[in-house]
Amino acid sequence: MSKFKSITQSTSEEAVLYKSNNPPYSIPGVDLPRIEVYDDVLDKETHQRVWEYLLAQVWHHEWTFPTKPELQIYRPAEWDDSWINSLTLRQCLSMPRTLFASDETSLQKKHPIIWELWNSINARLNNRYEITGNPEGAKWRDYPCPEPADPNLSKGWRVYANASVHMGMNGNGYVHRDTSNLSDETSVTIIWMASPVWYPSWGGELMFYPEDPDGLTGDHQQFNIPGAQQRNFQIGWLDGGRTVSLKPNRLVVYDGRTLQSTPATNHQYNTELHRRIVFRARLKV
Repeated sequence: MSKFKSITQSTSEEAVLYKSNNPPYSIPGVDLPRIEVYDDVLDKETHQRVWEYLLAQVWHHEWTFPTKPELQIYRPAEWDDSWINSLTLRQCLSMPRTLFASDETSLQKKHPIIWELWNSINARLNNRYEITGNPEGAKWRDYPCPEPADPNLSKGWRVYANASVHMGMNGNGYVHRDTSNLSDETSVTIIWMASPVWYPSWGGELMFYPEDPDGLTGDHQQFNIPGAQQRNFQIGWLDGGRTVSLKPNRLVVYDGRTLQSTPATNHQYNTELHRRIVFRARLKV
């Protein structure tokens, strides 16, 4: 059984309000955030095997300052991370990513190790989920997303990994929802924290915000980058939400509609990036 409380389907009137971008900007009658946290998901040997595989993949991010935008493609296992301290030269605007699959079929075919990870994770969650959730909007030229095996499933990346770099370089961290359809009650985001070493002083905790349907805070997400996630979400104060530390081998599951952010880390003089594998999944019907 899901630990998520049952919620009432949004009415057609509420859907119209959302689409027309008029108040309310939150989900009436829904208590968010709803988060599940599990620790020690994999044994040490399996964790290390997945970690080494992750570092051997091709990653990409985009440099932006002071040069023109420049896509950089690299394998972390072959890369000297000393570039992370070169603050006087550049800043990294985009979150580092590597992209895996659009669904379970392509994941099993292309990345069997990550497929095994998914099965271990789903078993820990009582096999409640399937990889059919709302996809991530990441794009990477010359690296097309595979077509889902199910013709009724939209094309998009549902399995991928990302990384957070320190606050001097990262342009991410804005509050957003992974699922913008406020009536979608079954889509979830599942994050497995892959980094085998992480210390509390390095920060970067996941931050989950409560709903603010009455707009009491006055925060309609006005601070976003133009054109990115500008949905006028009404955001409640964080002390009514929750923070989750980046503990190694930790699993986090949350409703995709939850307001959340992934701030940069604060370990400026350490070359470690925090890496995690993400599954955009859905509760089985």
